[in-house]
Amino acid sequence: MRDGVHTLRGTIPITIGTFSTYGESSLARIFQYSSPDQTRAWRIRYAAVWINGSFTGTAGGDSRTLVQTTLATDTLTATGAPPGISSGDLAATWLRVMSPDDNRTIAWTVQDYQNRDATNGDFIVPTGGTGPQQAMTLDFERLVTNELWLAVYAATESGEAVVDLAYYIEMEAIKIKPEESVLQILKGQGQDIGAPLLVEDTT
Repeated sequence: MRDGVHTLRGTIPITIGTFSTYGESSLARIFQYSSPDQTRAWRIRYAAVWINGSFTGTAGGDSRTLVQTTLATDTLTATGAPPGISSGDLAATWLRVMSPDDNRTIAWTVQDYQNRDATNGDFIVPTGGTGPQQAMTLDFERLVTNELWLAVYAATESGEAVVDLAYYIEMEAIKIKPEESVLQILKGQGQDIGAPLLVEDTT
């Protein structure tokens, strides 16, 4: 810990599905906090994700891979995926709940990778090199009070593969009022905030 900053780092296994089978979803809880103390919360200062290393066993030929990731303050399983995507409708639903339209999400990124064909096995590299491509866009007004989940959608033009997705997150511990904690918990529950509320005036 440095100046109240905690770091989370690790890897989770993800499946990169083929575009012809609508890609694949993954979800993992990477942080959990439980305490009667309602005056403590965490603000994410920085977050980055990337495919850890290369993978082999994909179909031959050069191709592309899409990896879309989201950090959420609650599980996203209530929407119907994961454990798996079996149709275009499920893929669209999963991508929709990973978007800023869902109140549980607090950070987002989309990454483009190149699958490079080698003689004895393919490998994967980020398109355009490394760096800012790995960083996530953060909602700095949202706080983590209980859980943090990493949600993923991955699809490729090559064959399906299982790889490790690495993450590195800096979280600043802060003090908040109990009523603000309750508000953040309510904000972190599943709600679609994308569509505006329209009220017709009949008077």
